Amino acid sequence: MNYSQLILFTICGILGLEMEINELSSFSYNQFSQSSDLPSWINGTYDNKTHSFGFKSSQKYVGYLLGQKLSASVIEIHYISILKKYRSQGLGAKFLGLVLDEMKKQNFLEVWLEVRESNQMALKLYESFDFIKTGQRKNYYSNGESSINMNLKWAA
Repeated sequence: MNYSQLILFTICGILGLEMEINELSSFSYNQFSQSSDLPSWINGTYDNKTHSFGFKSSQKYVGYLLGQKLSASVIEIHYISILKKYRSQGLGAKFLGLVLDEMKKQNFLEVWLEVRESNQMALKLYESFDFIKTGQRKNYYSNGESSINMNLKWAA
C-alpha cells in the first residue's frame, strides 16, 4: 500500500475520521463537533488561517492533521491523529514529515504544538523532527495532566 499521499482535507472529512478514530457514536459525534474545546475554525468558521491535511492509503483515509496559521511565518498544530489499526507502523512519522515539508514550501519558519505530558510516543516523534520543549502548562487538562509546549524553527 502507498501511504504517501498528502491531501488537503475538509472539516467534514476530519470529523468523520475523528468519529472512527475515537469510535464515537452519533451522539458523541455531535458533542465532539460542537465542543467548546475545539477552536472556532473547526466549529464552523473555516477561513484561510486553517490548514488541514489528510493522509490516504488507496481510497482509505488513515490520518489527519489540523493546524492554524498564527502569522505569516508561524503555524500551530492543533490535532494530529492516525487510525488505531495503522499506528506503530511508522505512518505518523511519514505523515508528519510530509506535512512539515509542505509547511516549509508555504514559507512557514516556525511550527508550534502542545502534547500531553503522558504521551511519550508523540514526544519522541516530535523530538525526532527536532522539535524542542519550550514550556509546560501544569494541570492544563481537565484530569490534572500537564501539557508540554514544543517548537520547531527553520532558518529563513
